[in-house]
Amino acid sequence: MMLIDDEADNASVNTRDSEDSPAAINSCIRKLLHAFRQASYVGITATPFANIFIDPETDDEMFGNDLFPADFIYALEPPTNYIGADRIFGDDAEYSSMIQPLYHAEMDAFFPYTHKRDLEVDALPPSMQEAIAYFLLINAVRDKRGDETTHRSMMIAKLKPPAMLGRME
Repeated sequence: MMLIDDEADNASVNTRDSEDSPAAINSCIRKLLHAFRQASYVGITATPFANIFIDPETDDEMFGNDLFPADFIYALEPPTNYIGADRIFGDDAEYSSMIQPLYHAEMDAFFPYTHKRDLEVDALPPSMQEAIAYFLLINAVRDKRGDETTHRSMMIAKLKPPAMLGRME
């Protein structure tokens, strides 16, 4: 039996302590693999970071081995039309112009860097409103041009203030 797990770094990883029963999806996958005399597990993910922290020594009579990538990890080259973090933030970032900084003082007035999780947001900074408006406008243009099914996303991340990064930008 060959089990192919897309997004193998998501629900497949056991997030519970080794003394506890495995998480639900991890448990089901391991039971399924353990039920066959011969089984192979292929985990596919764009971000295998969680998978390398799986305990390779975990073995359970009922569940079998955990899903540690025991045999090999093979990194595929991203397709040419994929724009990932390296192409935006990396050393040779060809799309760094896509980054539009929001002014720290303005952001801090709305979202203090050390805000609590229950912070009530009743307004957005003007630069964020402008960025969202541009994103919506660009999507409307793409729709009008017939580009209605391709993926679109916008990320807004609040980074540490420049003084906390140790450099001014």
